[in-house]
Amino acid sequence: MKTLNECTIARSVALMTALVFTPRLHAMNDSSLSDEKSWFSLTGKGYVAYQHDSNVGISELDTNSNSADFARYTKGNLKLSIAPTDAWVNDLSVTHSATSYGEQSEFDLDITTLGVASSYAFEALKVGVHYYDANASLGSDRFLSYEQYGVSAGKLIMQRGYVRLSTDKVAKQFETATNRNSNADSFRADMFWFFEDDDFVELALTYQDEDAVDNVFSFKSNGLELGYSYPVSVLSKVLTFKLAYQLNNRNYANETAGGIGREDDSRRIKLDINYEVLSYLDVVFSARSGDFDSTLAQADYNETIAEIGVNLHF
Repeated sequence: MKTLNECTIARSVALMTALVFTPRLHAMNDSSLSDEKSWFSLTGKGYVAYQHDSNVGISELDTNSNSADFARYTKGNLKLSIAPTDAWVNDLSVTHSATSYGEQSEFDLDITTLGVASSYAFEALKVGVHYYDANASLGSDRFLSYEQYGVSAGKLIMQRGYVRLSTDKVAKQFETATNRNSNADSFRADMFWFFEDDDFVELALTYQDEDAVDNVFSFKSNGLELGYSYPVSVLSKVLTFKLAYQLNNRNYANETAGGIGREDDSRRIKLDINYEVLSYLDVVFSARSGDFDSTLAQADYNETIAEIGVNLHF
């Protein structure tokens, strides 16, 4: 995981939201509660990885070091699920991640995220609400507070397809760069298709309208995400390949004296390989590359990150 270039707090929270409401292909319409099923379940994950980042920086502040570094990345998560019925599920979660660089400690990043989500599967569709509150520290200083809440609706199609729509309100508060404080409206559409071999594809369309205190940092963005996941059996264990591509365009509200406004275009490709060594232990390798084009010089750069780690879960 990068500081804030490749994986911002916003992207982390969006991923958590998608995971909470990703469909399960068993029947979602049965609201009966089996006598053998507990209302409560507690799950946890612990991840430790080492990565090489070709260009350490902070995209939220439009800064790049133009130098590489190695980092240790750790992440822990606890989630309590409360399900009075099969149809009604409530999740409480806490996640903490830390990125520590070998030489550029001023870019060390810690993020703590608290989440609450609730969903109910009606006969026609599944609806949900969610709320996330995140706080980030950069170096040894408080950096950013992030708040997101929204609603979603999803529907199973032909037993193998799933469509999910969501809308969110987002608020960002910077500790020092207060002129970047902002509120945003975001919209997302996810479409999944599951195949017989447990592989699946995902297509996502995104839109965000962000209004900052200083209009220089206000923008509207459109994005597209395409992913494919394919599991295979190796030595009786599951090896999963995930390939993803992301495309995003931002148009900022400001214009320079020459009448040319800032515009950012980003393209990212990511490969994840996850091998289940034991039922509770995975080995993970990931590589991701980003090409960030911008009319603002300090926001125009390329970046490649390679990471290897282990994931413990229960």
